[in-house]
Amino acid sequence: MIEGILEFPILPYYFAVRQARKIDGWIQNAEARFLFSAARLVAPPNVIVEIGAWHGKSTVLLCRGSRSSHKAAVLSFDLFEIGGADGEQYRRHTGKERHTYLDIWRRNVAKAGGLELARAVVGCSWENAREVSAPIGLLFVDGDHTTAGVTRDWEAFSPRLADKAIVMFHDYYDERTGVRQAVDRICAGWQVGRVYSSAILWRGF
Repeated sequence: MIEGILEFPILPYYFAVRQARKIDGWIQNAEARFLFSAARLVAPPNVIVEIGAWHGKSTVLLCRGSRSSHKAAVLSFDLFEIGGADGEQYRRHTGKERHTYLDIWRRNVAKAGGLELARAVVGCSWENAREVSAPIGLLFVDGDHTTAGVTRDWEAFSPRLADKAIVMFHDYYDERTGVRQAVDRICAGWQVGRVYSSAILWRGF
């Protein structure tokens, strides 16, 4: 698929997965392996960006992968606050009285030794894209799963992508979301692949 994507050290990956499994989230094994491996390919000044961090499962995988190679910075965009139509569903994972989860994210990332690389960007992702001041080598899109939401994220972050870049859209193959409708309109000119339920776009490799 992507040159060098499956070339990674087993021991750092093992520790990354062991840490990530303790964290609430919806990343499958193949997706975890891809995130860890892709993060290893990003070299500064390029950065890694994730849209939708939840409790830090994907953040830990990205930080561990980056730390095992070039140590590129990881920016995690999330509201870090429960609300909207799906609020009750997500509150089951944090406790009935809890409305924010930034402290949960920070604690999980700290336990994995990721705070030296990771920075949380609190707020609406597309409204805060200006926080990215360097080219994005890896973009993981797992935020608003509506067609409009994915489109807004792409419009905000795609101009910041490096010439050599990888983009992963989580839940592309989940028919309950609007991810596929958005991605199918924007993937022209990119090479496309699949990892479990995620669509992978890449160029320059």
